[in-house]
Amino acid sequence: QLLVIINFLLMTIKLHANEPYGYKERFLPEFIKMSTLLMRAQDRVNTALCTPLPLPYMNLVKTLLIMYLFSIIFHNDHEDGVWANIVMPCMASMALFGIDQIGTELENPFGNDANDLDVQEMICTFEKEMMRLLELSGDTR
Repeated sequence: QLLVIINFLLMTIKLHANEPYGYKERFLPEFIKMSTLLMRAQDRVNTALCTPLPLPYMNLVKTLLIMYLFSIIFHNDHEDGVWANIVMPCMASMALFGIDQIGTELENPFGNDANDLDVQEMICTFEKEMMRLLELSGDTR
């Protein structure tokens, strides 16, 4: 849908270039370049959103992590003390579960959570850049 809007916008700009109410022709290549970059970025975002992580892979990672954490207690020697038998396996399990949770959070960066990308801010920045381009072209209303 965004690609259709950008394409319609580009065709309208090309149609009305060098008109008194339109863009100056010298800004048209820059606008086309920025629009092309926007379409490529939107395509990358769409690809990232639509490419799911395979469920068997996620299940395999979690199963191997739990198997590792349950089997590590059989490799420890009870004579090594509290540090080697309790503290270090707990720290290793916390680190591995933390890495797994980070991977889970990074699976979909385009949402409404606090750590997701702010797409509305990106759109606002793009709008400000387009308004600046209008000012540079001499279209100040």
